[in-house]
Amino acid sequence: MQLTISQIIGKSIAVLDIDGRKVYEQLEEAYKRGEKIILSFKGLQHVTTAFLNAAIGKFLLSAPKPEEAKASLIIEDIDNDATKYKIEQVYELALNADLRAIKESARNQELGIYE
Repeated sequence: MQLTISQIIGKSIAVLDIDGRKVYEQLEEAYKRGEKIILSFKGLQHVTTAFLNAAIGKFLLSAPKPEEAKASLIIEDIDNDATKYKIEQVYELALNADLRAIKESARNQELGIYE
């Protein structure tokens, strides 16, 4: 199944968490049907990490087997290195529980939350 982000969110910029959740819902539905997913970034001018975390990160974290979910996802039509780098960071964070714990701890310290 091909999913084109700009068509799902109706914009040429993918910056909002709420738009990422729209993409997440589409990813999750296709994955539950056992489909190979082609996620196209065609027509996007700007993509933020917040959007990617809400779409791809949540998709991977909500899957029973995140590595299997990642293998079902093919990313296409990315025309800049910054977006590629952001996606790799989302993959790394979603698939590495130790890294997530370290980042969460650092964030909590910044916010003054101590356990």
